[in-house]
Amino acid sequence: MGPIGFDKKRADRVMKEQGVDAMVLFYPVNIFYTSGMPILANDVLPFWGIVSMLSDFPAISIIPRGSDQILVGLTSAARDVRIHSWVADFRTYSSRDHAFEVLRKALVEKGVSRGTIAIDEMTPTFAYESLRKHLPAITVKLTADDILNKVKIIKTEEEIRRLKKAGEIGQKAIMAAIDNIREGIQITELVQTVKSTIIKEGGTGWNHTNVWCEKPVEEDKAWFSKLRKGDIIHIDIGAVYHGYSSDLRRTAIIGEVPKEVEKIYGLILETSEKCMNAMKPGVKLSHIYHLAHDDFRKAGYGGTFSSSIGHSIGVKDVEAPMISPDSLETFKPNMAFCMEMWYIIKRCPMFGVGVEDTGIITEKGFERFTTIDRDIYTK
Repeated sequence: MGPIGFDKKRADRVMKEQGVDAMVLFYPVNIFYTSGMPILANDVLPFWGIVSMLSDFPAISIIPRGSDQILVGLTSAARDVRIHSWVADFRTYSSRDHAFEVLRKALVEKGVSRGTIAIDEMTPTFAYESLRKHLPAITVKLTADDILNKVKIIKTEEEIRRLKKAGEIGQKAIMAAIDNIREGIQITELVQTVKSTIIKEGGTGWNHTNVWCEKPVEEDKAWFSKLRKGDIIHIDIGAVYHGYSSDLRRTAIIGEVPKEVEKIYGLILETSEKCMNAMKPGVKLSHIYHLAHDDFRKAGYGGTFSSSIGHSIGVKDVEAPMISPDSLETFKPNMAFCMEMWYIIKRCPMFGVGVEDTGIITEKGFERFTTIDRDIYTK
């Protein structure tokens, strides 16, 4: 069994560039990515994952630079590791304090007891304090996520397959919600439809299942709002398929589309299509942002985009790099992206309208995974 997407050699190069001797990872997403162990809250969980989350017993992924990986977990996880992980060196512990003694011995063995290690930004406080207690001479940096972002940026064939499948499932969930939109239905019912569809279609969970519409403050009861004629409904879905996420958005309305909304949404579709056609190897991500921004300025719209109009996607529904005005990154083959054009409009009676699609950068350009209609759905 080999890694799904993790490239150890690439990780070693980035660690060397950043002066890091090893990564010590506690965050479930990072452990999954570097070991294959499905311990994500939104995925099919083996016994180890359930215990790790509910009882604060740490799972630890150790990535020494220039040396083999080590996985640390409860003794009871040995069977799960054999089934799911490609990491050969699995070391067990029997109590939480013992886990950090095992970690200490592993780092001493790898010659890192006085070196520099990178940990994830989401490292629990108890883990950070135990780490410093057992290895007082080490230098700790919160840079593991930055290192992994640079490793994750290029997807493997298996990652792309999972992303495509997540997209297929997400589209079916969106269409199931749209099919059930009617006057009087509660938003909670649509969310339940989305979640049940994801599971029925083979998804292993979700990162987000957002369904909402813009209502006056005095009428907005969030999840318990009932839809009525004229409501514009936004459906933003991040279905997960074996650890990999989609990120898709479509819009529906009960009744006719207002002329002003039709006008701005038409520009969104036209501009997003133009941007996706321009997403090719060698093009700067910032160029795509400014391309969209300029189109809206020329059309006379004074609102703003959010901080970006897209982002990479993989084991998380939002990964670096971002399609933002100051991005220095260029598109490369096998990068996966969510193109999200969400425009904030002051002159419309709503927060904004938008559309999201996902796809992969190929040698020729952006290959979109999503195939469902991009127009506003009327009910």
